[in-house]
Amino acid sequence: MRILLIAAGRVGGTRIGEWIGYETNIEYMHEPFSEWRNDVNIFLNKLRKENDPMVVKVFPGEEWNRVKHFHWDKIIGITRTNVRECAESNAIALETNVWHSNYLVDLNWVIENEDKIKSIESDINVMQNDILNNPHIELFITYEGIFETGIDRIKLMNYLNISNPKCDAMLNSKYRYKKTNISEIPISKKLV
Repeated sequence: MRILLIAAGRVGGTRIGEWIGYETNIEYMHEPFSEWRNDVNIFLNKLRKENDPMVVKVFPGEEWNRVKHFHWDKIIGITRTNVRECAESNAIALETNVWHSNYLVDLNWVIENEDKIKSIESDINVMQNDILNNPHIELFITYEGIFETGIDRIKLMNYLNISNPKCDAMLNSKYRYKKTNISEIPISKKLV
C-alpha cells in the first residue's frame, strides 16, 4: 500500500506518519525533499516502482506537485485548527533548529516574536487552504482530532482498515512536543 500524507509543519504529520508506518509495517519516509536529506534519488527510484509500499509525508505546494502524478492508494490531508499554536511551534523550531523535541512557550518570547509568529500564521493558512481545497485528498484529519479529542483517530483507523492498533499510545496527547509545564519535559531533554 502507498500512503501519502500532505501536511504543513507542526501539525503532527511526523508522529502520524510514524504511527501509520508502525501499524501497517510499511516504511515511513519523512519529508523526502527537505534540504537536509541526501537520499532524494533513492526515494524517487522507490516512488517510480508502483508496487513499492511506502508511507510518505510531504508539504503542500511544490512537494505535493512533485509526487501527485505517482500512484497513491490513500491520500490524507492533515491540518491544525489552532493556527496560532501551530505558528508559535514553527517559530520556536525555526529559531532553535530543533524540530522533534519537547519545548515550552515563554510569554516574553511570544511578545518579542509576535511579528514573526503572525507572518508564519499567514503562511500556514495558505498551506492549509491548499490542503483543504485539494480534490485528491480522500481523508482530512486535524491535529486536534488526533491528539486531543481522538475523533480523527477513529476516522484514520477506519480509512486504513486498522482494527486493533498495536501502539495507539503514540497518538496520545502526552507525547506532543509542546509542554505546558517544565516538569512534563523529561530530565534528559531539559536545557541546563
